[in-house]
Amino acid sequence: GTSPMTPPLQIMGFSEECLFSRHRDHGDEGEPKSVVAQALPHPRTTGDPPEAASKLIRRVEDTSRHIYGGAVGYFCPGGESLLMLADQTITAQTNNYWHTVGATLSEDGNAMDAPALAREGATAGIAAIAAAHAQSA
Repeated sequence: GTSPMTPPLQIMGFSEECLFSRHRDHGDEGEPKSVVAQALPHPRTTGDPPEAASKLIRRVEDTSRHIYGGAVGYFCPGGESLLMLADQTITAQTNNYWHTVGATLSEDGNAMDAPALAREGATAGIAAIAAAHAQSA
């Protein structure tokens, strides 16, 4: 989608984790603000328990995760909305592309494997960026 605050910025995301969904023909499923507050930070992108994992992440990571681990979605004037977990995103702005993907580590996994796992998980996103770049050229 595009951002009304920065029209040239586009954010694409995909996830299997729906944080919040409300359709016009269904009853209220909770206020978006409270649902998102309960869902984020999400264990899938931080670890479990999320609050403690987030504190550790802020101590050891020297850069921002930007939108990674947040939510991508929409809110319509009639009340319809959909928010998905942003656990893999591509951000595009003026022919610059940023791909953000994480690596899933198990409790008994080796943290040194994370870079290779993240590169493996980024294959589809990098192919999408290459296709978009080729199309705009």
